[in-house]
Amino acid sequence: MWQFSSTIKGTDWGTGREDAGDIDMWNGTLDELKQFLKGGGEEDPEVPMDKVLVDIAQLEQVKKDVEAYRSAFAQFKTIFGELEEVGEKLTADIDTLIRTSESPESPDVPVPPNDTYITLFGLNVRSSPEVADNKVGTIGAGEVVTILDYDMKANGDLWGKIGVNQWIALRYNGQELAKEE
Repeated sequence: MWQFSSTIKGTDWGTGREDAGDIDMWNGTLDELKQFLKGGGEEDPEVPMDKVLVDIAQLEQVKKDVEAYRSAFAQFKTIFGELEEVGEKLTADIDTLIRTSESPESPDVPVPPNDTYITLFGLNVRSSPEVADNKVGTIGAGEVVTILDYDMKANGDLWGKIGVNQWIALRYNGQELAKEE
């Protein structure tokens, strides 16, 4: 008698119960099994020679399959290790690329001799130098403002900081919105 598993779920084999999971095989006929369970008769029932040969062939195939599995798993571990190494290098390369591609502030930021501007239009005051940022107030046309800091955008827009988290556009889409006083 061979026991294949004591952990397999019985419901997988149609028994209807989870705990009915022992999968065993009797290498003989039903009558021989009954005789064996009674404890009488031969201790080792005679197994037909062709059955022994089939089992030996199956055993040899299982051994070959196990060896093939071990070999494939060893190759997998090697390849996985190489993938991890390449992934780490790629991540480092991307980090380096990001760090080196960040351009410093544009040297075209104007440094006017006078930091006082007069608004040419009514302007929205934003929480940061972006049109899409929150509007925190307004300034009317003709008002004089002192610029504390500048932010020049790549497209030529120029923003001026007039207070804590308060920015106005001095030049937007090529149009002057305020001029030096």
